[in-house]
Formats: sequence, structure tokens, C-alpha cells
Amino acid sequence: MTVVAFFEDLGVAISDVLLTVDVSGHGIDIPSIGSTNRMDPPLEKKTVTGLMRKFFRAGTPDERGTFLVCGTRNDFERVADWVECICNNSAVLSEYHSRRLNTSSLGSIVQTACEVAEKDGNGMFEILGVIGNDRFARHFNGGKLEQNLPYWGDVVAMGSGAPFLIDWLRKKGQYFLDMGLATDGLMARGSRALTYTRSLLLEEDSRSALTIRNGVGGYYESFVIAPGELIPLDNILTVFGELKAEGGEFAFELRRLMFHCYDGDTLIVGTRYGEHLSIAQNNPGYVALQDFETWAIPALGTQPTEKWSSHKLASKMAEAENFSLTMYFGENDGRTKRFYDGDEGRRLLDISISGDRIKLQLRIDDIAKYAERMSLPTAPAA
Repeated sequence: MTVVAFFEDLGVAISDVLLTVDVSGHGIDIPSIGSTNRMDPPLEKKTVTGLMRKFFRAGTPDERGTFLVCGTRNDFERVADWVECICNNSAVLSEYHSRRLNTSSLGSIVQTACEVAEKDGNGMFEILGVIGNDRFARHFNGGKLEQNLPYWGDVVAMGSGAPFLIDWLRKKGQYFLDMGLATDGLMARGSRALTYTRSLLLEEDSRSALTIRNGVGGYYESFVIAPGELIPLDNILTVFGELKAEGGEFAFELRRLMFHCYDGDTLIVGTRYGEHLSIAQNNPGYVALQDFETWAIPALGTQPTEKWSSHKLASKMAEAENFSLTMYFGENDGRTKRFYDGDEGRRLLDISISGDRIKLQLRIDDIAKYAERMSLPTAPAA
């Protein structure tokens, strides 16, 4: 099961990465939870054996487009292959398709590629994309358009996880309305679609693993929908943990830390798992570089760039442009509060490299602002 969605009214798209799953074989760790072998109960004897972005580009001299895909990997790879062949004039098409094809129109090219793949028996795919200012959509199972979802507006979702996502968004959207956010403008709603939904889905992966058990997840991307392009949210540090004020000082219990950036069209992800890490106001926390796992996840039809070292990715993480923070109210309490800060915004943590370790230091100038939002007593700075 996979999932992709366009928030049509908000100009935002989200996608999980493609999990290649087999009933046997040597499994790999995945960015959102690490090893699926540690899931309890286990993942029903299925093994994640590969990761890929469900994203590809295409273009003519006059038009460009970017697309997200769902379905059976072999089938949508065939579509992408046909698009490339038609664009470079190497495709051998039937008279019927040749007569209908307009090679100056990218929409016609992608439409023809879809039809040829379906005719050849490779029809288990879905595509959502943008060509110039226009949308392109093709669904083998009809997709799922939900009009006027609470808070979010019109949402088009595809993949076998679409009903799950739509139901999930409906509940979260109603929660936002119940919290008095009905007057939020399009910019505020778009920011939540871009950042909040991604954070929530990552949490779903790691806390309940319901998403992973249904074949959704592994990691999530979010995009701003622009003419002819899906622009991914880049250079984002994602932190989960609990903030405490004890003994006149602040302390933060780090549960998970993730960072991603892009190297061309390759998604580079780093994650810190393991035991919870306590970071005190006057006592920084340290993560061994060898415990900061990295992935290089290629786009459809491309080869990944070289996998980044933990040191290189941690150095990039220290200059993260975007910061997403989820605060818990106690380990066993389902209540959370989420924060998102863009470039030049607040940061809970200063990150640096110290030898073979990543140093995590609380930012005292900013932490009181988070504590106030969490209704914690304000602890004096030392």
C-alpha cells in the first residue's frame, strides 16, 4: 500500500517513499523506524528490501512536468520508460498511438505512455503531476477526491493507502476546527499541510506502526506545487521529545532525530534511533556518528548519488534551514504539541560536530519560548 496526495486548495503535495517489500530476503532498515525486525508484533513475515522516491521528471523543449506515482513498481517504471522514449524519439508506437500523439505536448506524451503501458498489461499504476499550470492525473482505481475536507479543503489522494489517508486527514482537520483554527488563512493551512502532516505521519510510523503494517511510510516528503514543478521541502531537521523543567533548569529528553536534504533528485536522510537521550540545560547530549544512520533514496528511473557519510550529513544538519519539533506531554501520554520554524526561526537545539560525535546543546534563548507554549514553569537561565 502506498499513498500520495495533492491538497488542491493549498498548493501542497505529500508522498511516502516506495517500500519494496518481499516475503523473504535480506531486509533493510528504514528511516522512520529503523529495523522492522524489532516491531512487536512482527511485520507478518514480510521484509522491506528497497526504498525509492515515487517521483520523476519529464520535459519537452517547451514544457516541463514533475509527477508522483503509486502502484506496482514494474508498471509505473514502464510508464516512465515510455515517457522517456517518446521524448527522445526512440519509441516504436502503433499507428493508432502515433496518429493521436502530439509530440509538442507533454500532456499528450504522458497520456500516450500511460495508454501503451496499459495495453501491454502494465496498468497497475497511478500518476498525479503538474505540467506547466495544469494538473495531470491518471488512476487505475479511480483515485479518491474528497471535496471540502474539514480545514484542508479539496484533497486528491491515490494509492491503496488513499482511504486511510483521507480518513486520517478528516479527523485531524476536524480537530483543528474544534481548536478554533477555522479562521486560518490559506498560508497557515498550507504550512500545516506542508509540515504538520509529514510530522504526524512520521509519528504514526514510529508509535503505532499502523502505517508500516499497511505498507505506507518509511519516510515522507512534502512539496509546494508550482508551475511545472513539485518543489520539495528541503534541509529540514525533525525532532521528537519531551521538554521538562526540573530543579530550576530545563531538560529535554530526545526520542528521535531526523534530517533530510536533497542531492540532485536523490533524497538523503539521516536518523538517530536508540535509547532516549537526556540533554540538560548545562549538560549537552552526544550522539556517536556511527549511530547516525544515513540513506540515499533515488528518484524513479535514476541512480542514487553516492551515499553521504554520517559526518557529511551531520555537518549539513547543523545548518538546517527548517526545524520541525514535536513535544510530548509524558512518554505514555498521547498529547503532543507541534512547532515549525523556517529559516532564521527558533531552534530548540544547536548542533555541531565534536570529534566522532554529534553535540546537541539546548538553546537557552529559545527554549523558554517553547516552555511557555507548553505551559511549563519558566526556569531561570544559569
